[in-house]
Amino acid sequence: MENTEEKTLNENTGAANPNDDKLIGILSYLGILWIVAYILYGSKKTDYNLFHVKQGLVLLIAYAATWVVAFIVAMILPLLSLLFSLVYILLFVLMIIGIINAANGTQKPLPIIGTMSESMLKNFK
Repeated sequence: MENTEEKTLNENTGAANPNDDKLIGILSYLGILWIVAYILYGSKKTDYNLFHVKQGLVLLIAYAATWVVAFIVAMILPLLSLLFSLVYILLFVLMIIGIINAANGTQKPLPIIGTMSESMLKNFK
């Protein structure tokens, strides 16, 4: 059974500087800046950082997949591609929620895609 309880930064062990962890968490949700968060995570591996790096990667993958599908659909049915604007807005809202959670020092899964990060990236370290 999956544990979807909200955890705080103080509950993680090995967190020398919580502000560094919050920065890594925030960067994880900022698109291509995920790479910077992953590089910083490599030097400071905590459960908190891993959680947000995974969540940010799934969000980045969802955005890229949506972009590819929207591009293909726009070639075939241009009017239907307007529907993807709603998906982009949803992904933006999820990004904001992730940033707020990281800034508050909590490990709360994102709605819709949050549980997928654990199942898709269970071997990601």
